[in-house]
Amino acid sequence: MERIRSKKKTEKLVKKYLKYWNNVYGDNEWRIDVYHIDEKEVNPKTGRVLAAGCNANWQYKEAVLNFNINVLSKMEDWEVEETVLHELMHVFVNPMSRKPFSKKEDFVVTTLARLFMRTKYNG
Repeated sequence: MERIRSKKKTEKLVKKYLKYWNNVYGDNEWRIDVYHIDEKEVNPKTGRVLAAGCNANWQYKEAVLNFNINVLSKMEDWEVEETVLHELMHVFVNPMSRKPFSKKEDFVVTTLARLFMRTKYNG
């Protein structure tokens, strides 16, 4: 898949969507550290290179979001936005998590991200 935009433009796009969506659901109490990575971390179940990841700790209201700029630069803008929102939803539902990662949690955050996107773009 060919690059759609430069890494620098992709980083700016990620920052824009993080700011927008963090303001929408209004949880500015969390400390969220954001890293742009170029690693080729592979999902062992799907074999796909991961676009993003989240590690959150609700007790301390801290989270780390990793965004793979190489992968995101090949996505359409709306896909980047949905990926950013998906990771923020992991932060939002973290107090209900029982494991670091579960299929159920991923289903919930994907559904929430898509609902938020539909609300934004379809009124």
